[in-house]
Amino acid sequence: GSTYSVVRLTALDSDYQIVRSYPVKPSTVPQWFIDMNLFKAIHDKRVVTSGWMQLAEVEIISHPGAAYEQLWQGFIRLLSAFSVIFLAGLIAISYILRRSLKPLAAIVKKMHDIANNQFGEPLTRPKTKDLIAVVDGINMMSAQIELSFKEQAKEAQRLRAQAYLDPISKLGNRSFYINQVDQWLAEQTQGGIALLHAEYIGDIYETK
Repeated sequence: GSTYSVVRLTALDSDYQIVRSYPVKPSTVPQWFIDMNLFKAIHDKRVVTSGWMQLAEVEIISHPGAAYEQLWQGFIRLLSAFSVIFLAGLIAISYILRRSLKPLAAIVKKMHDIANNQFGEPLTRPKTKDLIAVVDGINMMSAQIELSFKEQAKEAQRLRAQAYLDPISKLGNRSFYINQVDQWLAEQTQGGIALLHAEYIGDIYETK
């Protein structure tokens, strides 16, 4: 009786009827899904005979409850499969994007380090062919800038020594002395200055 809405048996000789009705609404299918009216009820009549004699008429009205049940279960399975595939796709895309963007993030960080005069180790060559030339170029540029920076530092140190150190005694020269005096005067500290003249030092400079 689960696939029928109404079963009616009518005796033809007396119009006596036997009627059986069954629940129509499936228990696991939401009402909004049933309200879509995807299936129509099937109505059919048959005459019961015995030889040439017609005894009764059977009328059957089906209801689509079982069809809604099967369709709903199939819809749930399809939705579950789609959700799993969609989630797996998102995870795969996220992994691929992170893997693809990791070399770019390293390149950006390296450029910031170079801008701050922090050179460090060269970048590892990525597996992405399109980025290999970029990484090689950045590593070469970083090495050249680092070399130039070191040479400039050495040149600045040399110029500083030339400006403030005596080339023979390797002590502070007149410019260094005046600079120190200016700092002492700016600090407004109490003290004194003593100047010594040694002729033999002048003789040493004359022999050099």
